[in-house]
Amino acid sequence: MAGRLTDFADPRPEWQGKICLGDARGLSHSYTTLFGLYSVLGEEQTRAIYEGVGETTPTLYTGAPQAVEWITTGRCGILFQIPFLNYGTATEGGAPVEWVTPTSGMIPNTSMIGVSAQIRQRGGRQGIR
Repeated sequence: MAGRLTDFADPRPEWQGKICLGDARGLSHSYTTLFGLYSVLGEEQTRAIYEGVGETTPTLYTGAPQAVEWITTGRCGILFQIPFLNYGTATEGGAPVEWVTPTSGMIPNTSMIGVSAQIRQRGGRQGIR
């Protein structure tokens, strides 16, 4: 298993056909992974990582529920993704899944929520947005 995200730039032969990743053109968490790598590692290293993943003939998933299903059923051996809330349910259910946190090249999760007591909703009601 990879210990660093940069390990994917030079993929191991045994990873061939085993990597799944989300399509960054339509999945926000996959875009966050791409953008985070680019922000932390720069264009050259990020390109090398994605080209390495591409050499393994990865399978694209269309959403987090599908990714969880594929990783827990064994259809996908390696999930190239930032683990997030949906993935916790996989291990809670007893699935034989091991989450490996890279030892370097980690990226921040940019998800956030803003709350304000001063926002007025339609109809003049006060609420949050």
